[in-house]
Amino acid sequence: MLEKMKEKQPALLENAETMAGDKGYDDTKFIANLWDDHGIKPVIDIRNMWKDGESTRLLGDYENITHNYKGNVYCHCPVTGKQQEMANGGFEKDRDTLKKLCPAKQYGVSCEGMADCPVAQGIRIKLEEDRRIFTPIDRASYKWETEYNKRTAVERAIVDWMFLLDLKIIQYADWTK
Repeated sequence: MLEKMKEKQPALLENAETMAGDKGYDDTKFIANLWDDHGIKPVIDIRNMWKDGESTRLLGDYENITHNYKGNVYCHCPVTGKQQEMANGGFEKDRDTLKKLCPAKQYGVSCEGMADCPVAQGIRIKLEEDRRIFTPIDRASYKWETEYNKRTAVERAIVDWMFLLDLKIIQYADWTK
């Protein structure tokens, strides 16, 4: 899809900042290609590909950091084991990392083990950790939700226009022609 667009409408591809899509576009290679080759931030809903029944997994080499398939990252108190969602600290383009911050420091949440916590200063998550889950716009951020809602708003507007124009059948159109 991107190669056809690059051939037929290069200006559209060059000016794009984000690409929003539903779960049908949830593909590791496609998501990586958007960012790595075109500098386009993917805002694509994610399918649950974890077939082992786990709700969270350990993140990298951290002992007290977990994440779910949707990209929410959690810190676990080293003393009580209480789970808190980490705060978003943004995307570092030069490092290709998402920054996550200590919830106790950012939100004022009580954490008995903050003094002994190895990640109290925050962490950086490389996009390579999992390209589907960790994208330049953090899936757990308000920005991601806002960008994704634009896609659904456009879909609703199209349906409204179809209803208004009394269109009964929609056929696939290749917009890259």
